[in-house]
Amino acid sequence: MSDLHLDLNHFGPFERETLIEVLKHEKIDHLHLAGDMTNHFYKDTEPFLIALAQDVTVTFNLGNHDMLDLTEADIETHDFKTYPIAPKLSLLAFHGWYDYGLSAEKADADHLAFKNRFWFDR
Repeated sequence: MSDLHLDLNHFGPFERETLIEVLKHEKIDHLHLAGDMTNHFYKDTEPFLIALAQDVTVTFNLGNHDMLDLTEADIETHDFKTYPIAPKLSLLAFHGWYDYGLSAEKADADHLAFKNRFWFDR
C-alpha cells in the first residue's frame, strides 16, 4: 500500500481502526507501506506505524514526502538496511526520490514546468 498521506487526508484513529478491521477480515497479517505516509515522519508516521503494528506485522520504506523532515544523516542511516522498530515492525529501507532524468520522453524544461504546477517539494 502506498501514498496514504495520513496527515493531508486527516487519517485519524477511526480510519486506522477501520484499516485494521479490513486487514483482519481479509486475513492479511503483513502490511508493507511503500512510502508517502506523511510529511512528518517522527510526529505522524512513526506513531501510526507503532499503533498499527499492535495488530499486524508492518514493514515500510520511505517515500519523498516521508523524508521531508529527516536529515540526510537520518535517511542515509536507514538506507539499504533492515531495522526492527518495535515488535512486529521492521524498516526494510531502500528509498529514494523520483528521478525524471531516467525518462527520455520529456525535456528538462517540461519536467520542471510539470513539477512546478503540482508538487510542493520541487
